[in-house]
Amino acid sequence: MENLHCDPRVEELLNTKLGKYLSEHPFLAVVLLVFGVTSALPIGLFLIFAAVTSIAVTVSFVFVEVFLLLIAGTTLLCVLVCLVVVAFWVSCVLSASYIIISHGLNYFSIRYSIFYKNVHNFTSVLHTDMPPELFQGIWWQPAKWRDNSDSWLLKLHILLAAEMTNLAG
Repeated sequence: MENLHCDPRVEELLNTKLGKYLSEHPFLAVVLLVFGVTSALPIGLFLIFAAVTSIAVTVSFVFVEVFLLLIAGTTLLCVLVCLVVVAFWVSCVLSASYIIISHGLNYFSIRYSIFYKNVHNFTSVLHTDMPPELFQGIWWQPAKWRDNSDSWLLKLHILLAAEMTNLAG
């Protein structure tokens, strides 16, 4: 132990604040010594691994980069092809929906306008005894009608039956 204290580097370390603190607390000095000795092997292995992998990456960087770009390019191509297929089918569904809805609306608006003209012609020319509220959106309000006869109701049923035959045909 005397030879250890005579070494100028050890004496220089023991003269610092850390050296004086470790001299006063020998258990903490032993813990630091054991930690330093046991951590030398993992730290050395890590440094060797880092050096070997950096050399391997430097040497094979081009090959790895080409391989990764090939995989990424293939994946991107597959994703884009799937997106094209999905976009095609979505546009087909939207176009078909637009065509069906627009034709349906046109068909029913034409049928409604023909029916509406027939109803107005029927009421104004042939049957003046029907209440006008019937064809202005008020379908059932008997308190407003003065006429208690049911003849206009029978005429309306005949008109609706004729119009339904026209719609079915």
